Amino acid sequence: MDSSQNLHQQRAHLERVATIPVPVSAKIATKKIAIADLLPLQPGAIIELDQSSSEPLDILVGDRKFAVGHPVKIQDRLGVVVHHVERRSSDG
Repeated sequence: MDSSQNLHQQRAHLERVATIPVPVSAKIATKKIAIADLLPLQPGAIIELDQSSSEPLDILVGDRKFAVGHPVKIQDRLGVVVHHVERRSSDG
């Protein structure tokens, strides 16, 4: 197989892979809470998180950080404005 055929096959493979849907989420914050503090929670209870409301959110693809952004309201929906995309590395 010559290099032009190989390049064509690689492009075709990339085009197929590019259409695969992946889970994307925005991580607001995390906090460890004792089980004893979780058990009495009722609807309307508030869990105070450690992150400031002005701090950026991590945007995850699967469980890996992909980008950083800030939340925005789009009509009645929530979105994230991307401010920085993480540098991709091949070392996993």
